[in-house]
Amino acid sequence: MRLLLLVVGLFAATRVWSADAIQPEFDASRIYGDIHVAAGTVAHSDLRFHPVFASFSAGAYVRPGIGVEGFFDTGLDSDEQAVFDLSVNQASGIALRLESPPQRGLQAYVLLGYVNFSLDQLEEDSRGTRTVTQTYSGARVSLGLLQRLQVFPNMLFGAEYRIYHSGDGILVDGWSLGLRVNVQ
Repeated sequence: MRLLLLVVGLFAATRVWSADAIQPEFDASRIYGDIHVAAGTVAHSDLRFHPVFASFSAGAYVRPGIGVEGFFDTGLDSDEQAVFDLSVNQASGIALRLESPPQRGLQAYVLLGYVNFSLDQLEEDSRGTRTVTQTYSGARVSLGLLQRLQVFPNMLFGAEYRIYHSGDGILVDGWSLGLRVNVQ
């Protein structure tokens, strides 16, 4: 997975930062922001938790259909399995966005990037309650669709499937719905 991220990153860097890609003036219409609510699954050992979290991202297109964005997730609700209660405390990272041209207002995209995330685990038993926060890092891969809203042309409705994968046996995936605003 690290090799894949390195290859994608090097390809993007050579395409994005080539001499013909540098523009002398800044174009604000290349900026976008997203807000999503996600229902996820955290696979930990033999248990599966289903926490809810919010996701915020902001980015800019560096070329048509190619963007770079930063993102931040924060937990909204936890899930309980056996004696454990688990939630996504936070996640943040950077990603490369590869987006298709719009067809009747519909676009598909792929996000490839790096994520650092932490999970809060609350355990209650006869000895009491204890909370453990564990931090992980790894790859983020997302597939999504955007539909332009006819009433508000600079807004798009989005649906996304995402995976956060660490090499520590922890997998966070989930579906999210949200809105994107393109600066005009």
